[in-house]
Amino acid sequence: MILAPDDDTSKSASKSASQLDAPQVSTAVSVSDPPPSYSQVSSEAASGSTRTVALPTDVKPSNFTRLLRNNGSVKGTWVIDPSLHIPDDFLPPLEGETERKNIAIESKNGTVEADVTIVPPSGDALDAADKQKRVLILTSSRNGTVTTRVHEVSPATESPSERSRYPLKITTWSSNGGLYIYIPRTFRGPLHIKAPNGGSKFSDAVQAEITPFSEVAGMHRSFLGHFNPTEFRIGEEWVGDELSAETTNGTVKVYFEDEVSSGGKQKQMGFFERLFNFG
Repeated sequence: MILAPDDDTSKSASKSASQLDAPQVSTAVSVSDPPPSYSQVSSEAASGSTRTVALPTDVKPSNFTRLLRNNGSVKGTWVIDPSLHIPDDFLPPLEGETERKNIAIESKNGTVEADVTIVPPSGDALDAADKQKRVLILTSSRNGTVTTRVHEVSPATESPSERSRYPLKITTWSSNGGLYIYIPRTFRGPLHIKAPNGGSKFSDAVQAEITPFSEVAGMHRSFLGHFNPTEFRIGEEWVGDELSAETTNGTVKVYFEDEVSSGGKQKQMGFFERLFNFG
């Protein structure tokens, strides 16, 4: 895990860090067999082109990581290996939840920028149990913009037809702030986006892959990727990829993880644009 220092807007706040609540951090420590080698691997984009993805060499893989900051921005890079077993002594209480997130990065008052790379399962393919074992990702801020980047990593020997990775369940929200979401091109599943006072926007590449269902009272429902109605059966839960995003005051923008917003140039934004991400 790498935590970057706060941006210029939060430097003044960092000078009085002793007055801020200390972040609650749960880092993943494996006491079992060592994990597989985390070397450079190849990822196949949906277009069929091959690009090389290098896992951060200075970030150790973790699992069930949680960071909650009461006041202040959070910016960091994490590598999540869902196969890592973490003893309970290293994990915070669930606090009423029934399912532990593989990674949860949150701030009550401040922006969040989480760059997450998911390590694929070992072996040639997922077994039946792994196909229903979703990676749970949560990012949130009560007051601030939230940016979530999720990178898929696949073994170099894997062909597109043999692609194997854990399904993703991404949940991101902000009460007062916009949401930027960057997902793998192989993402295939429902999109549930609620933004009553800002709406939702998609990159051209994402828009081309969406099957829209409805957008009523700021609630957008659609399916990204090939939609097969026979996969949805009454009484059965969807266990594939899924994105849920909600902001009360702000815009939700969805891209593929290899895209750059604003045509590759990050424009200078004013205070209220940074906070609410309108436009």
